[in-house]
Amino acid sequence: MQFKTFLFTISYVFFCTAFVVYPAFCEEIVIYDFEEDAQEWQIPDWAKGNEDYVGSDLTLSKEHSSALRVFADFPGTGVWKGVYIERVMDVTDWSDFASIKADIFLPEDAPEGVGGRFIFTLGDDWVWTEMNRPLSLKPGEWTTISASILPDSMDWRYFLTDEFRKDIRKIGIRIETITHTAAYSGPLYIDNIRVCSERED
Repeated sequence: MQFKTFLFTISYVFFCTAFVVYPAFCEEIVIYDFEEDAQEWQIPDWAKGNEDYVGSDLTLSKEHSSALRVFADFPGTGVWKGVYIERVMDVTDWSDFASIKADIFLPEDAPEGVGGRFIFTLGDDWVWTEMNRPLSLKPGEWTTISASILPDSMDWRYFLTDEFRKDIRKIGIRIETITHTAAYSGPLYIDNIRVCSERED
């Protein structure tokens, strides 16, 4: 009996330790704060003409301390829908960065079952890669979405090699239905898009 208890304890400790993330020291750099304007973020033309994408009227809003605002129209009909915005990058070499984050506000009257994820367009062939899954947004609160951009990060459907990390052409954010019956028509807010630069103390 004592041996079984000991074995269970060791197994439990191993299980917990295996899923602990030990954060590296990090310096966050805000690259888009939307204090003055939309900083060249836009809804691409292809998304405007696509029935699966239901975003419109992207603009700067002062309602939530100067944030980017986009309107969504999720019909809740059981079919996936998304809102996509993007920006062409001025600086394409992100090899010094370890992660990317953004804050998204889902209004209180929005339902649960809506999530957000990052999308990159990479290299000369403009390869599209997105996060493996959307991160759930909580109605009435700011939610931080984040992803590792280190080589071979498991956060992405297409591995970010060092070559691609040095040639990021576009950054995008997609807010989408996780529960496809989630119905909502109204604003979404995005703010404080930032990268994390690893450093040693």
